Amino acid sequence: MPFRFSLYVSVADLSLRETCLKAFSDLSNIDELAIEFVVNRGRDIAPLFCQFGVRLLKHDFIGHFHTKNLLRGWREYLLEALIGGVEDIRKIFHLFRDQRVGIVYPQSFSLVPYTAGTWLANRVEGVKLCERLGIRTPSGYFHYPGGSMFWARTQSLQPLFHLGLQPGDFHEESDPAEGSLADCLERLFFLVAQKQGYSGVVLTDDKDPGHWSLWNFDQYVARPAAELDKQIEDRAIQAVIFDISDTLLLQPFMHPDFVRTFGMHQRALAQPRHDLIRAFNKALSLDKRVILIGDCSLPKGAIEKMLEEAGIRRWNSLYLSEGGELGRYTGDVYRRILKEENLEPGDCLMIGDDEFSDFHLPSALGMKAFHILRPAELSRGWPRLSVVMEHAFQSDLVNDQVTGGLLANANFQTLGLDPGSVGHIPVSNDVSHIGYSVVGPLIVHFAAWLYDEARASGIKKLWFLSREGQVIKRVYDKLYGRDAQSPESRYMVVSRRSVGVPSIRSFSDVLNIAKSSYHSGGGSAFLRERFGISLTTARIGELRDQGVWVEDSRFVIQNEDVHPIEPLLKELWPEIEAQKDAELPCLLRYLSEFGDVKDVGVVDIGYAGTIQAALNVILDKPVHGFYLATNSKSLMVRDRFQVRVAGCFGEGIVDGLSCKVLANSFELEKLLSSDEAQVVNYHAGIPNYKELRSGELATRPWRAKLQSGIDQYVDDIVRLRKTIAPTLRPECEMVTEIFGLFASRQYLSESRTLRQVLLDDDYCGRGLV
Repeated sequence: MPFRFSLYVSVADLSLRETCLKAFSDLSNIDELAIEFVVNRGRDIAPLFCQFGVRLLKHDFIGHFHTKNLLRGWREYLLEALIGGVEDIRKIFHLFRDQRVGIVYPQSFSLVPYTAGTWLANRVEGVKLCERLGIRTPSGYFHYPGGSMFWARTQSLQPLFHLGLQPGDFHEESDPAEGSLADCLERLFFLVAQKQGYSGVVLTDDKDPGHWSLWNFDQYVARPAAELDKQIEDRAIQAVIFDISDTLLLQPFMHPDFVRTFGMHQRALAQPRHDLIRAFNKALSLDKRVILIGDCSLPKGAIEKMLEEAGIRRWNSLYLSEGGELGRYTGDVYRRILKEENLEPGDCLMIGDDEFSDFHLPSALGMKAFHILRPAELSRGWPRLSVVMEHAFQSDLVNDQVTGGLLANANFQTLGLDPGSVGHIPVSNDVSHIGYSVVGPLIVHFAAWLYDEARASGIKKLWFLSREGQVIKRVYDKLYGRDAQSPESRYMVVSRRSVGVPSIRSFSDVLNIAKSSYHSGGGSAFLRERFGISLTTARIGELRDQGVWVEDSRFVIQNEDVHPIEPLLKELWPEIEAQKDAELPCLLRYLSEFGDVKDVGVVDIGYAGTIQAALNVILDKPVHGFYLATNSKSLMVRDRFQVRVAGCFGEGIVDGLSCKVLANSFELEKLLSSDEAQVVNYHAGIPNYKELRSGELATRPWRAKLQSGIDQYVDDIVRLRKTIAPTLRPECEMVTEIFGLFASRQYLSESRTLRQVLLDDDYCGRGLV
């Protein structure tokens, strides 16, 4: 030990006192050594609080270790992580330099069953303790130092020492009773530290790269999908028992208890869990007796109808709770099934999601049991999603519950997930999952924001600008197309090029168009893409003789510096002005199809409001703008024309990195781009498109899959709005976090997926990117 310390040792056998005294007497840096006999109650936990509690409170930090029997290798794993050597201890105390850190402990040992991450049999006692301590009782999986070895700041655990625990409060070590006080207290260390305002640090298992889960969900993910089939096919199994809620049927919420607030509407919310319904049908096809169990929050008839609507039919028996539980947590339901169905425990296979009542209890009775993780629980333990999904799980907002629930159900309900997909969003490499999980929530939130903002601003017409506006309009119309109070929505085929030239009124406008970055391609391509000017070889020769032509190798525009090409543009000003005069009437004819320009707002991805500014000039009437995000340049449009230039996920942002949408704008454009080509200008009011190249055409199947995922997400929101709330929408914080996680920290398979998408960026001299 590299610091001065006190050592308190409890022994349950007096003969061990002398052994310990000899072993520890020669330790360096020790201030106090106490080796004391204790009754064999509460294992290592009771001595911590009852025997040494008062003395421990005098110290700033506590290290808690023991030698009780654990799984093979578990004790060694914990001790090595916490006191393996001087440097290990120094590193841990370096963590405590952060005054917010209250407790440090190792990641759960890899051989500990993942179900131990819940209360199991300890929930009843745990609820009582949480109430005494003023802690919100956790549900599902939660963090605690499994094996009860840790380092802690004493202040972080102080409430536990003040509970006034006595040795008689604990079970004797030989008592096999479930739900012991010691097991409950072990699960409270991290929770109490949090209650005290401290955070925890979990020391990861760096020696085992396959041990990625803090809750050991790597065990669940590594389990083959065929394992369930194998157990159902077992000839010894005569009856297969299925739990209903969160096993056969899923609800669209992160927290399992949230659905109870919707009473009879639960039936409309339920959705089939496809892999489990397939297992249900397999059991029927093998002539197994199929038994369903559930609670009585709904009448039996409603539950039967709900099952039938999900395609679940022809079961043999249905057992519903009486008085709320039907003994699910005491085993009474299984004893009743065995008696009434004339079965032996070994005849039965139980399949369900509750770690205690659906797995541990039937196993203890001699049944075979197969545990199914709730998608929400697996998503909470998924490395890249854990923070955002934990937020949804703990939230009291129905919007957060549904946003997380839909994402979890879409990506985490499948059995036999690919272990190589750990960390990915989405879990599946299917492009439709990106549409459902990443793009759908983002655009639904934007559409809801747009609806509110437009109505509050008195907007009567919304013009969705091509090309990204095509997807946005499609979502908006699905949500609000039948709403009589919604502004009229139209799709407008425009581009920077098609409105830029017609909006020119002076040479300064020419310079403003030229300022946008241009990477390569040469002067001829630049003039063609920006101004519609095609120069002959002879004309280029004239400009070269005049000394104004900029050679292709040097034709690059960066940081809005147009001084090198300003002489060239001045020389070409008459030709540019003539091009403007030719294009303006054709554009006006096209715009006339959109009716009176009054109380109009354009809708686009963002960012500087360039097209909005051009339309204000061309139409000479106020045209407002509503965008996913805007940068600081948009403020000039707002001030010049005295119009709204509103951003949903960020407005007038100076530092693009502070806004996830702006920081990942290129990825967003890929996800929102449409199949149609870029419009160049107009002929007799008809858009003149660029010709799509083979690379762009090859992207169409990818976009079709992406759009199908977006559509499915929107359809789910529309369906749930009828039952949950008509204003149901994802919250801004969650959708931007999900998008940011996907866009900024892509895994290899995700990068490969996005690389299939090519965008036309000839305007900036980059060709297809």
